[in-house]
Amino acid sequence: MRSILIICGCLILSMAGMAQGPISKVDIDQIPASYRTLETLTMASTSSTYRINYSKLMNDLDPMSSQALRFSFPIDHDQMAEFLLEEDSPMHPKLQAKFPEIRTFSGKSLDELSTLSITYSPYGVHASLRNAEGLKYFVPVTEGDPNFGILFNRSDYTGLGESPFYCGNDELPLEEWESPISHLGLQNESLKAGEPISLRKYRMAVACVSEFTTFKGG
Repeated sequence: MRSILIICGCLILSMAGMAQGPISKVDIDQIPASYRTLETLTMASTSSTYRINYSKLMNDLDPMSSQALRFSFPIDHDQMAEFLLEEDSPMHPKLQAKFPEIRTFSGKSLDELSTLSITYSPYGVHASLRNAEGLKYFVPVTEGDPNFGILFNRSDYTGLGESPFYCGNDELPLEEWESPISHLGLQNESLKAGEPISLRKYRMAVACVSEFTTFKGG
């Protein structure tokens, strides 16, 4: 009887180990000492640090899978949730083939209360999580090490360094707009005379948050 109990206990522990996800919460003193003074750890008023089993994460998020992938991810500082994810690469197939080590997946939690978009690469794991509590971000503690990450609410973000983020454009004097090419050093007699100007077409990729897209009617 004792032998049976021991065997059952071993099986339970083994199954628990197999169910362990690749991302687990750790105290800050469990990350490398050289990381503990990084600005990343103080860029939010409240945050949590995580250890990532990167090889298991890549195995769990297999891009060759033909089915939705079940993946465990933190939805709060003390809570994990199960998600069903599918590959959702923003790259052109040829570009994706050139960089197979960079993968993006997205999906919903099993209770459909949270959505997740996650990208992994040798530089780290980046993710954005949205639910009723708002938007959360998961970023590497330091770029280049995919084994540690930090989770924080966007509302708790305080910034990196002393300079606040600035997004905008500087106004130009009216006289510069009257001669829009003068500041480029391109104004010459041929342009003044109305000579044909060569035009080129470019392809441009723009990334923005969903709120901006919605505001613009997208």
